[in-house]
Formats: sequence, C-alpha cells, structure tokens
Amino acid sequence: MGWHLNRGADKAGELIDAGQIGEVFRRPDLIAKALSPEYAGLARTALAEIGDLDTLLAQGRPPALEPLGPLESRQPGRGFEARFRVEDRGGGVGRIEYRVNGALVGQGDLRGRFGLGLPNRQEETRPFTLAAGRHRIEARAFDAKGQVASPWVAWAVEVTGGERQAPALYGLAVGIGPYKDKALSLEYGDDDAEAFASAVNGAARGLFRAVEIESLVNEQATLAGITAAFEAMAAKAGPEDVFVLFLAGHGLALDGRYHFIPWDLRYSNRKALEDGSLHEDRLRDLLARVQAQKSLVVLDSCYAGAALGGEPRLASLRGGEALETRAAIDRLMAKTGRAILASTTSRAYALEGLEGHGVFTHVLLEGLGGRADLLGDRDGTIETGELADYLEDEVPRMSLRLWQYEQFPMHDLRGQSFPIGLRQAAP
Repeated sequence: MGWHLNRGADKAGELIDAGQIGEVFRRPDLIAKALSPEYAGLARTALAEIGDLDTLLAQGRPPALEPLGPLESRQPGRGFEARFRVEDRGGGVGRIEYRVNGALVGQGDLRGRFGLGLPNRQEETRPFTLAAGRHRIEARAFDAKGQVASPWVAWAVEVTGGERQAPALYGLAVGIGPYKDKALSLEYGDDDAEAFASAVNGAARGLFRAVEIESLVNEQATLAGITAAFEAMAAKAGPEDVFVLFLAGHGLALDGRYHFIPWDLRYSNRKALEDGSLHEDRLRDLLARVQAQKSLVVLDSCYAGAALGGEPRLASLRGGEALETRAAIDRLMAKTGRAILASTTSRAYALEGLEGHGVFTHVLLEGLGGRADLLGDRDGTIETGELADYLEDEVPRMSLRLWQYEQFPMHDLRGQSFPIGLRQAAP
C-alpha cells in the first residue's frame, strides 16, 4: 500500500510506500477510536499538528539508498561491511537506521553532510559483527526532519565460520514503587524489578557463559540513572548474546507515543513530560546501542493518566485499562524491532497486586520458575515464546478469578523465540 506521487507530465511518478511515512502517521491509538464520535475531531487535530501527506512531500522527496556490491554473500568471517550510496532528493538527509534480522542495532546522523554547496550523493560504509548463521541486514535513511524515510535496502549474509562462543546474558531491571511525586507512588514496582532480576539470574545460570543483570529501583531510577546504566550494560552485549530490559512503574501514551515515567519526573505540563520521561524515541535510541540480536523487553506499566492530573480519554468497558497506552506499546514494538512482553492496567488494580507483586509480574515469575516450560514443550528450557503463551493464558484467568476483571497482556516476539533460562525443578 502506498501513495502515488505525481512529479509532472514529463517525469515518471513515484510510489511512496506506507512504511516510509510510518514514523509520522502510525497512530494505532487513533485507529482504536475510529468508530467513536470523537474520532473525526482528533484526526483533524493530529493532521493540523503534523501536516498531511501532500504537505510533507512538498518539502522534498525522501532520500534514496542504493546498495553497492553483491546483495547476497557467503563468508567464513564474522565481519561484514554494508556499502551503499545515499542521495539527497530535495528533503535533506537526517537519521539513518540499521537492522539485523529485524532488530534495530544502530543509528547514524547524516545531517550537515548534504545541502547547499555539498554533493547530493555520497557513499557510506557500515561495519557489522555477525554471529554464525544467516542474517538479513537492512538500512534506511530519513529526510532532514525525520518524517519520511527511504525504502529499505537489504543484504543477505551467511556466516559459515568463525569461532562459536557460548552466549552471555545481560540485563537491566528498573522498578519504581514510591515516586518523588508522592501522587504517583505505586505499591510493587521496586519489588517487581528486584524479583525479576533474581528470577532471571537463577534461571539463566547454567545456560549462559555469564549472567549479569542489574537492578535499578526507586531513587536510582532517574532518567539520567536509567540512561547511564542502560548504556553501560548494552555496551557489554555482543551479537551472539541475550539482552533483557524490564521496566515496572507508571507508563502512559501521549499523541500515540509511549512514555515510561522515571522516579524524578515532576509533571507540570506536556513539555515536562516530554523532557523528563523515557519516551519511545529515547527507548529506541538506547535499544539501538544493543548489538545482541536476541533481546527481550518487558514492560509492566500502570496507566498514569489520572495520577498526572488528567482523565483517561479511552478506557475498556471493565477495569479502566488504558487502551491508548497499549496502542502506543504496539507502535514501540514496530519502531525497535525487539521482542516485547507488556502489561498495562489501571492504577487501582496495580495497587491491589497479588502476593507482593503486580499480577503480570507474579505470573511472569511463575513462568521463569519453570511453569512456562511445563505448559510448553517440557524440554527443560524456558523460552520467550513459552513465557508469552503462559502470560496469555494465566494473566486473564488469574485476574478474572481475583477481581472479576480480565487483564490481557501484549506480546510481539518479532518472529523469534529463544531460551532465556533453564527449568530448575518442577514447580
């Protein structure tokens, strides 16, 4: 699906693929309201803020990437260089993204490299270190405003040699119970993070050559603290390793974008939220530093809309679940290309909890303890796919039994399931 760009009677038209404008127009939060009376007004407001497609394309055509060299290769070494030519076609050139097997593993910034008096075509080279096996390397560039992207270019690479190294597991578990702003405080976020780190640490022993997962709770979980700890941990993970990120605390959606609320955020207006939250662009940028191609992001978010002084604009029929936040998490999944397990619920149900944890984390801990494998193939390993299945079955069943309310978790494994631990014993 796309849009035909008419370039005049003497020039061939151009198809702008829907994926090229996804950064701007991907708004599942609005689509969720398509049948509600408020939809038309919300859509008009959104278009007034970002501009319609004709307005965006009038600024200049998106950049073009042309791959150089063979698009398919088979090699004994782990090093691969993607060579390509970038062309500025009137809209400038800004951020460039790189993905390996669908996961965002790097970014660059080409602003200042094109423009008045500079060549409009330049060659680029991006090195990659790959584990043994088959890989799909992809790259795309955005215009100077970061709104319209080039089509993806892709290389298929098979690494046949190189010394195989047992993977390590690295991770960061962030959880917040009492916030600096007491109105935001939760009951279980800090305990959830520490319990998750302990459960992964116990399950992963014996499966990985090394296991290192750091807990960051309460006043440690400032925006600066999360960023620094994330960067330090991500720098250790190689392409063959596994990386895990766990976030427990308040989350909400604003204009379709997910925001995780750090301990020190003081909400006074929308700008304070943008400046002080761990929003989807910051998460995307941090995850782009992670070279581990097997990554799992776990989000246990309690909806923060009312606590920040606003009313939820869209709720499910029962339980007050924030559908806008769920839609924003869906958008985050697409932007990062990482496997994600997620829960969003109302503040009331997050406060009730279950045996000292939120119900999502309680079930997740059961799964890591071995129940996920017992529900799955019983091969002694706990895989991300088995965790997703266990959460999907048990979270709504348990929440319905306790509160007559079905809480439904989200997951998107990006087509891959991988082991994260060993079943130590039958629970």
